[in-house]
Amino acid sequence: MREERGFIRPHAEEVREGAMGDFEENWHRFSSPSAAAREIAAVWGVGRTTLTEWLQSEGRWPRATLAEVRRSRMLADENRRLRAMLDRLERGGESR
Repeated sequence: MREERGFIRPHAEEVREGAMGDFEENWHRFSSPSAAAREIAAVWGVGRTTLTEWLQSEGRWPRATLAEVRRSRMLADENRRLRAMLDRLERGGESR
């Protein structure tokens, strides 16, 4: 029998809990929480958005710490300074 298109089947609770547990145990091994959600969701047969929403609704989605936010801002500032230095050096090199 053919399954109706557009019908969203709910996932079994074991899948939901298993995927969320797998994420919590392993997300730090990935380049980002989103990358982890994409890979782990695929293993469990759910969508990345579904897994992300489950985690967020239960307050289990990782949040950046204050130290991480400060480091990110520091790196962004450093990147701007280095780009400006590179731009000045490149302009100086063209005038020779």
